[in-house]
Amino acid sequence: MHEYSTTLAIVEKVIDEAHKRNAKRVICVELKIGKLTLLSVEQVKFCFEAISKGTMLEGCELVIEQTPPVFKCQSCGRIENSINIDTLLYDHTAPSIPSFVCPACGNRLEIVGGKECIIKGMRIVV
Repeated sequence: MHEYSTTLAIVEKVIDEAHKRNAKRVICVELKIGKLTLLSVEQVKFCFEAISKGTMLEGCELVIEQTPPVFKCQSCGRIENSINIDTLLYDHTAPSIPSFVCPACGNRLEIVGGKECIIKGMRIVV
């Protein structure tokens, strides 16, 4: 379950930043998580609540923005950001390497978004 280790790192970073700002409590944490991270938002919320117990984050609001995958065609330059990754065609010439093909020209798509896991911000009480 990589949600636990990822969430633990997030909690540790938020606490570290809150201490740098002489915070007494953190009342809100905002995250941006790409769908291609394969992190379950519900699991992150569950882990966040469990890990934050007894810390300055206990009871704080967790806001998660989940971002869609964004692909760019290496040939025609087409940007795709509204495609369901389950409906994309796979390039079967290299079956051991997952890659996606452009619906416009049939060439390889590069992943340019949707892999992020970012702490966007936090609200603190000083």
